[in-house]
Amino acid sequence: TLTEFPIDSPSGFVHFMAEKAASINKEQPNIAILNYRGTYSNELESLKRCHAQLRATREIEAGELLLGDIREITCVDGRAYLNGRPIALIYNKVDQLQIDPQDPDVSGWFDASVSSGTEFLNSLGSMYLAETKRALALLSDPTWNTCLGLSKEEEAAIWELVPFTRLIEDFAEGGDLGHSLPARHQHSFVLKADAMTRGCGVTIGDQVTRDAWIQALNDTRSNQGVAQLKCHLPSRTAAQADLKGDAVSVTEFYGVDVFFFGPQFSGLVSRSHSNQVFNVGNGGRECPVLIVGERNARSMA
Repeated sequence: TLTEFPIDSPSGFVHFMAEKAASINKEQPNIAILNYRGTYSNELESLKRCHAQLRATREIEAGELLLGDIREITCVDGRAYLNGRPIALIYNKVDQLQIDPQDPDVSGWFDASVSSGTEFLNSLGSMYLAETKRALALLSDPTWNTCLGLSKEEEAAIWELVPFTRLIEDFAEGGDLGHSLPARHQHSFVLKADAMTRGCGVTIGDQVTRDAWIQALNDTRSNQGVAQLKCHLPSRTAAQADLKGDAVSVTEFYGVDVFFFGPQFSGLVSRSHSNQVFNVGNGGRECPVLIVGERNARSMA
């Protein structure tokens, strides 16, 4: 049997946004999907078309889905507006690191982010936490995670899923990283700069020279980054066509992203890349994940 999850279809996410918007403003459950200076716009039109189709078939009863720029948002009396249209829900498709917080043109968007009259998906806090590697150090360090008020089940899940991660600063004995744990066990570690995206600021220990590794340790430390135990990545060798059209053998590495719409598990998406540091925007690809069996445990292919 094959199991279809909401993430497998654009309508699943659009339905979720429409339900959230209606819970905020039943009369005008308008949705705004926002980018910044034209970035990340490739799938926005498809979501708009999907919403229009669901309205036409009355699967969604009311509201519009509008596309815009975060600089076009105003906030009046606790409610957000996009070019004068009231907005119940904002979905941000932006890179928070590209936004200048001193830009006066984004002040309305900042006001909307704390407004009780507008749901803010991909909020400023969630966007940062999704990218910051220091959060993984917080979760995996027993000195700190005891302060988080976690249940035993949550602690067990973290120990199983979050690899050993520590701030580079924690290894700096007297300021010297040359004899630190990640320096001595170079091939077992990966370095990651904090809050960078698209695969930037990542150094894999077994892919660089000793001198380059020590330099990367110091650079990552200055970028408030972390050292993390290298995870095993599933891989396969496949035939692909190169730029000349000739068949070549390529090794691809795979990972799995877990999606939630609100508190509900909504499916899995796999990403693949010929590089062990893979990102869809950096030459990687998204691939479907098929559930091919379901008994006591699920297997993926």
